[in-house]
Amino acid sequence: MRSHWHTVFGLTCAALGACGDGFDPRSLLSSYRVVGVTVSANEVSPADSLTLKAWDFDPRDAGLMSDAPPPTYAWSLCPVPLGSAAQFQCLTLEGVSLEMPLEGDAAEITVDLGPDGLDLVGTVLPKVSAALAKLQGGATDGLPVTPPPTLPLQFRLRAGDPSIGVVQVVRTVSLRLAPSESAPPNKSPRLAALTADARPFCEASVEAGAPECFAGAPVGTTLNLRVELDSGPREVCTADDLAQARCPDATPPIEALTYSWFTSAGELEFDFTNDETPENALKLPARLDEEGREAQKVYVFAVVRDGRGGLDVLEASFDMTRLP
Repeated sequence: MRSHWHTVFGLTCAALGACGDGFDPRSLLSSYRVVGVTVSANEVSPADSLTLKAWDFDPRDAGLMSDAPPPTYAWSLCPVPLGSAAQFQCLTLEGVSLEMPLEGDAAEITVDLGPDGLDLVGTVLPKVSAALAKLQGGATDGLPVTPPPTLPLQFRLRAGDPSIGVVQVVRTVSLRLAPSESAPPNKSPRLAALTADARPFCEASVEAGAPECFAGAPVGTTLNLRVELDSGPREVCTADDLAQARCPDATPPIEALTYSWFTSAGELEFDFTNDETPENALKLPARLDEEGREAQKVYVFAVVRDGRGGLDVLEASFDMTRLP
């Protein structure tokens, strides 16, 4: 018998990756924005804990909208996401959404999926299975409903404030109910450094404030930005990755990386760069936002994706100063 799980979760393959800045791809940060959500693991087991972190830009930090209240964070979990075709909504049964709120009102939260937390296997999934069986008239042919070995879990974040901007982003991870030796877990690529003109930003330097780190630049300057990856090997894509066009059709099928770039001031040469170009150029504006100021804080974000749901973010800031 084809289970309810296969019927519903067949709609969710497009949601196995991360989305967030895809709703607003512009690289200039002028209001509140979440540029990405990182997770401690892209694939979890029912007994795991998962940490999620929203990398967001708060315009108050850059000296904009300084009197506005801070952003708030509301997290939720959907055990039956409907995917991109349904705008990442959660399944609704009898007028009630299956999406459930999560504890934690910060940019970073940890969710316990095991029996001492959400108890996905013991409580959440049986309730969903029963609801789906009821939706189909309760006909199960006397057989238990068995979920497939891997299910998508969609986490939604509603963040911000009306005065600075409000956004919604989703991040999907895979819940593996049965171990697999043929499909190793997909690990996220890791960014090791973000530099400007070949110097690390001072707040990320080993010795903050050291003369060799990058602390600031005058208006009108063009900065050469570059990200560096950790030295770990690129992962090999699975047959499903190739079938879903999440990896290039090459021999061997190694995952390809793409980069998204964001800045709170100036103009980036590229919004996106490809696997072979971890570089960008940032042209700073000719003047500060406010007359009479001596300096303005500028924020830069770099986001890397592997096309299979893996994602990492680095954030940096520096002082843009007036011309001498």
